[in-house]
Amino acid sequence: MKKRIVTLLTTALLLSFAFSSTVSAAGFVQDTAGVKFQNDDGSFAANTWVQAGTGIYHLDAAGFVQTGWIQVGELWYYLDETGVCTNPEGSPVGPNAEAATPAPAAPSQTAPPQAAPAPAQTAPAPDAAIAAVFEAAGWTLYAPTDATLLQNGIASGLIGFDGARYWASPVFTAALAGQTVPAPQQQEAPQVTADKPQEKTVYITATGNKYHRASCRYLEKSKISIDLSDALAAGYGACKVCRP
Repeated sequence: MKKRIVTLLTTALLLSFAFSSTVSAAGFVQDTAGVKFQNDDGSFAANTWVQAGTGIYHLDAAGFVQTGWIQVGELWYYLDETGVCTNPEGSPVGPNAEAATPAPAAPSQTAPPQAAPAPAQTAPAPDAAIAAVFEAAGWTLYAPTDATLLQNGIASGLIGFDGARYWASPVFTAALAGQTVPAPQQQEAPQVTADKPQEKTVYITATGNKYHRASCRYLEKSKISIDLSDALAAGYGACKVCRP
């Protein structure tokens, strides 16, 4: 089932790229009734799976991100409080499954046996290897309080997941604290060679997934400097308005 979800997501993304004709970028948006996923063409996905960064989400018929246990086809899936699916392979047993109890043969005055309680759902354990990679790279544990901010951070590659906990990159942490990441200091008379070209500085925002020129109008509320190579490595795309 997991392969099927990935295949459907890949097909949906290819169709989205093929028919997109506007400058709007796909991502999560906050609605008065919940969080929705907006496609590149401005439409909203509904009654389907979407993947943003490392997270897999499911949208209901109205287009809102679902949480908790849901049934798709014959399988059950659990979506955490931010909407991320924690068991993308699915489970044939739902959250309220109970052990079958045979009809009691005891006399009528004997109280019937109680049904066995449903098994408790255990929290997933973090992947120690993934957590070690995040920690070595300077990332810190992140406790999400805003679902939209979390989902956009995952889609932008600034928030990671080790199977049980979220990790925030230094760029995301600095932006969240209202700090600005300083640009690298330039040396006097830098030598630019074909083997080592001079790095270009671009700018990103705390929640977007595009990089911009310093004068772009989208940097009015948030402006974080970053090397172009780092922005590309993190999955950012060029702004179609300022064309950096």
